[in-house]
Amino acid sequence: MDEILATGEREDIIRVAITVTGVVQGVGFRPFVFKAAQRFGISGFVRNEGGRVFIDASGRPADVGRFIREIKINPPPLSRVERLEVRLEKTKIEYKGFSVVESRGVPGEGPGIPPDSALCEKCRRELLDPGDRRYRYPFINCTDCGPRFTIVESSPYDRSRTSMREFEMCPECKAEYSDPSTRRFHAEPNACWVCGPAASYLDREEVAGVRDDPAPEPGSWLPRAQRALSHGKILAIKGVGGYHLACDATNRLAVETLRKRKGRPAKPFAVMLKDIQTVRKWFYLDPKEEELLISAAAPIVILRAKENCPLAKEVAPGLFHYGVMLPYSPLHLLLFAESESGTGLEALIMTSGNPSGFPLVFQDEEALEELGEIVDGFVTHNRRIVRPCDDSVVRVVDGEPLFYRRSRGYVPGEIPVPFKSQLHVLGAGGEGKNTFCILSQGSARLSQHVGDLYSEECLTRYAILLKDFTQLYGFEPEILAVDAHPDYAVSKTAQRIYPSLPVYRVQHHHAHMAAVMGEHGLIGAVTGVILDGTGYGTDGGIWGGEILYGGYGGFERSFHLSYVRMPGGERAILEPWRMALSYLKKCFGEDVLAVALKLLPGVEEKVRALLPTLEWEGYPVTSSAGRLFDAVSALTGISLRSTYDGESAGLLGEAALKAYTGTRWTENPETVLESILKKVHFSFEWKSVREFYTGEKEREGRNPVDEIETSFLIRDVVDGVMSGKPKELIALEFHRDLAGLLALYACRVCKERGTQDVVLSGGVFQNPLLLKFMIIFLRHLGLQPLWPHLLPPNDGGISYGQALVAAYSRGPTVGLASHPA
Repeated sequence: MDEILATGEREDIIRVAITVTGVVQGVGFRPFVFKAAQRFGISGFVRNEGGRVFIDASGRPADVGRFIREIKINPPPLSRVERLEVRLEKTKIEYKGFSVVESRGVPGEGPGIPPDSALCEKCRRELLDPGDRRYRYPFINCTDCGPRFTIVESSPYDRSRTSMREFEMCPECKAEYSDPSTRRFHAEPNACWVCGPAASYLDREEVAGVRDDPAPEPGSWLPRAQRALSHGKILAIKGVGGYHLACDATNRLAVETLRKRKGRPAKPFAVMLKDIQTVRKWFYLDPKEEELLISAAAPIVILRAKENCPLAKEVAPGLFHYGVMLPYSPLHLLLFAESESGTGLEALIMTSGNPSGFPLVFQDEEALEELGEIVDGFVTHNRRIVRPCDDSVVRVVDGEPLFYRRSRGYVPGEIPVPFKSQLHVLGAGGEGKNTFCILSQGSARLSQHVGDLYSEECLTRYAILLKDFTQLYGFEPEILAVDAHPDYAVSKTAQRIYPSLPVYRVQHHHAHMAAVMGEHGLIGAVTGVILDGTGYGTDGGIWGGEILYGGYGGFERSFHLSYVRMPGGERAILEPWRMALSYLKKCFGEDVLAVALKLLPGVEEKVRALLPTLEWEGYPVTSSAGRLFDAVSALTGISLRSTYDGESAGLLGEAALKAYTGTRWTENPETVLESILKKVHFSFEWKSVREFYTGEKEREGRNPVDEIETSFLIRDVVDGVMSGKPKELIALEFHRDLAGLLALYACRVCKERGTQDVVLSGGVFQNPLLLKFMIIFLRHLGLQPLWPHLLPPNDGGISYGQALVAAYSRGPTVGLASHPA
């Protein structure tokens, strides 16, 4: 830029072409450029071009320089400038002033669509101001907030290409839209009571057509909805990206009724609280957690409840951490406004609007049909949702966000790719917590959370969203990357959509490792500790407790948790006592029955019946860390059965957190690691932890792939239970010792291979205490732990890893220093 401006110093007027890429559409960028041009005396125009913003600017060199610096340094709050290119034009054009001109598409270039954004503070004040013309209007928005991804139909992002095209602006809204001095200058969803979408309330009788009342007055939906919620009713509420099921979160009976009707006996519900002051009053809140809650993304944040928290215990049975969010749309905020009676609601359940096992409901007819038996009424509206987008869920660990689900508020934002591939790759994702990924030219985009794909209805939704996303970005894949499991229904569905594409199969845990590498921009090979419930291994076994070494181009399995059988196959996932019995058999051999009968009360007869078949070769073997957690959860008496994915492990983690929070753990990491060394039999010689600091040892004396023996962990748990030690303390020590054990083995691989980077991924690392312990021990050993900050460690991130592996392995790449293992 400086060279261009220096060239123009001899000129009275220069003309430059400026191209800005990043999150620059739908975020008020063109109005911002317009105002900056007026301030600095620049003539020309600005327009959207494909996914970019193009500016043709003329002015004195110094003014042009200030104009460009303003764009780089002070862009709109929702925008993100990733690249700014300036080109000096030789031909001069005498523009009269500066204008925003009609957008132009660019063939082969995807749109720069931003995520949906939470209500901004200025719109919030107008919403609650009785003197404002948009007072209590449930669809108020401006260039700094409102729906984006869920209303856009095609590129570029203009009102005529969104579902708002169905609403013609009134003269007042049109004047705001055309006035550069307002916040609604080119705010595409701009609307008001006169011309915009309208909300309505329907009770069961109205839905059934039994009662035909006169047309309701505008705004009458709100007192009816507030009245129903305050009386313990369950409502379906249409939000930004789909329907929620809602009820008063402090009303125990209402929550129990919702559980019964939805068929969700124990899985935690998310709650929406009135405001940040209420969150501070009911929950422990650190600065990062508060920053996330009040951010434009407004995700659900996992928080620890205070002792006086008035939420019904049925919201999250057995847990003292809750998923909490703030009202992110004006419609949601109005539900908490002061009601006719002078009171207001403080907390609402806001859980995904769908029967258990089915996709999120987002279309109105579908909602009336599928949710009618669950709810007592509907809050709906006539702004069409183009595509569903579920709420994001995040937790803070070690001061950084740890995603459980990345969706609304973050999608379709770009994820960086550490190398440039000439290929267009589609990562199909996994069957649980599914997302898919499109990758090309040094960037990747992940879809919104699609969810678990265990039914035909969910697979159909996956196919619809996949076609929608690729069409929205004009993306034509050249390679399809799928999980290595030969029977994944999601892989077969993707192949049916793209039958002519070459298919690249990526091992499940390799994809987990590659995803973390990509997010952190890693180039060479790393050590990966990948812990989850299930992943198809290269030996046909069920993997899930893996220490790998490698990179995008391949991997070696260095160590894994010892194999045990899963008695009953998948039933062992729902009945953790089965895994407990399997581990007890491995530890205690012929003495297993006596131990099992003492530690597994309530299932004694089932234990006696299962024991003779425990080593049947028809049962699959697994190295899964998830199954190990299940076993310990059962042995401690915390959970013998699971009603949802990860329930037993989650309850075990909560118990450990309770002990950790109460004791303020201060043990010396070195002491813990030395203690573990004394308990474990290694197939190679380790004298002390200090060896890791003083030098490397050769790989002699061990097999290429060694099992990590977990028997001492089980014996310690059994001893703790038998001695009457509190289950919370047993859970804490298990987390600590497993993390220390894995850290030692990871360190061994790093020393053998000469690397320091250790990536941590897999759904088990949603456990904040295990992750925290791993970070402590790895850092103590002089290693660099890296875990996901932009994507979930669970299967919600593997589509990105699949795409990276396929892009690297199947085509020429730029930017990699060396080919990994």
